[in-house]
Amino acid sequence: MAQGNQPIIRQNIGGLKTAVFCETRNDRNGNPYDAYSVAVSKSYQDQNGAWQEQKISLFDNNLLEMAFLLERTYASIMGVKAAKRKKELAERQGQNNQDAAIEAGDIPF
Repeated sequence: MAQGNQPIIRQNIGGLKTAVFCETRNDRNGNPYDAYSVAVSKSYQDQNGAWQEQKISLFDNNLLEMAFLLERTYASIMGVKAAKRKKELAERQGQNNQDAAIEAGDIPF
């Protein structure tokens, strides 16, 4: 994935960026073909406030697999968050029910 050449496509959303590169290569029989690679980067500020950039490069045939993997990962995170909220809510409701039972039991006769 030689990326000394200029990207043919650039996209960005916030601190996320993609750049598509095309390089002509030869197959085993010497026939030329275009190989596409995608550089994905994320900009962020480190603890000292300096801007940093993380990068990964993928070939075009990995893009849909990565998109699928990212979508599954996102869904898994949302599932974990939902389970955590549900557990916290059940614990709060249980505590509220316990508090109500204690208050009701404290009524002097």
